Amino acid sequence: MLDELERRASGRGTEHVMLEVRADNTAATGLYRSAGYTVLTTRRGYYQPDGVDALVMRKTLVQNGVGDG
Repeated sequence: MLDELERRASGRGTEHVMLEVRADNTAATGLYRSAGYTVLTTRRGYYQPDGVDALVMRKTLVQNGVGDG
């Protein structure tokens, strides 16, 4: 599903895909990291009432007009 989203986004000229994930969701963060996403920023205490951080992650799809994903 993630590959298809990236393929469609790239086909429309999208340069970056961003997502947000709970920092304590190790399965999801591992999946996204293995797919080429990197942490752009952390939103401290974002998820309430637990106060869990949110990781904002980004993947570059297009570099210099050439898709890499």
